[in-house]
Amino acid sequence: MNTLNQHPAVRLRALAFWLGLAIATLLAGAALAESDEAVDRPDWLPSEIVLPEDAKIGDAREIGSYIKMVSFETEQDAEALLDTWEDELSGAGYQIMRKLDESIESTVEFSGNGVQNGKIVIAPVTPDAKTTIEIDMTLQ
Repeated sequence: MNTLNQHPAVRLRALAFWLGLAIATLLAGAALAESDEAVDRPDWLPSEIVLPEDAKIGDAREIGSYIKMVSFETEQDAEALLDTWEDELSGAGYQIMRKLDESIESTVEFSGNGVQNGKIVIAPVTPDAKTTIEIDMTLQ
């Protein structure tokens, strides 16, 4: 049916529908573009954990107000980062427990200063030579 012969109210509704669809498409595209952008350093992360300059945060989540998680990739020496973070956290009064399980990963666990328990885990290196580091914390 030719839209020119339709009642003006029908044409107006059709126009509103197509305009709404166009706006929804634009908003969806903007949301997708936003999700590809780098995620900022979470503000809940202790200041003693300084992320390397090349850190690409892939995921940062908060479950309720107590459980926090972040993961990022880096090409930096992950063991050296763990050593630095362990020293910095210890110097700031956190209690530290270091684990080295060669079959899985290296881990630093910490608590104190409002953190019930926290864990920094080095995941196995990916084929592109990047290391994923995961940090999770439960706040008090």
